[in-house]
Amino acid sequence: MPPKISTTKTKIIVKKKVLAANQPPSPIQKEENTEENTEENTEENTEENTEENIEELIQQYICSLSKEEKQTMEIAKSHLGTSFNIKRSIGYLNWKSSQ
Repeated sequence: MPPKISTTKTKIIVKKKVLAANQPPSPIQKEENTEENTEENTEENTEENTEENIEELIQQYICSLSKEEKQTMEIAKSHLGTSFNIKRSIGYLNWKSSQ
């Protein structure tokens, strides 16, 4: 008998969630949604700018490498394949911290 009771309780909870989802948002919820959307847009713009800045820094780092260092990086890329990430490489991180 106890398993049937817990199943019934689960069905009631699911129905309550469905009813709550079908109700129109309150004015407070609308304000919260607007604030969240604004924050998301700002974060997306910041992420795009940051990605552009990171790409620029990577290019500067690569340009600063000697011929031997560039060859070493190419060997690392070929050996590591998709595991190679210049953003996490020791050389790039040391170079970036010294900037």
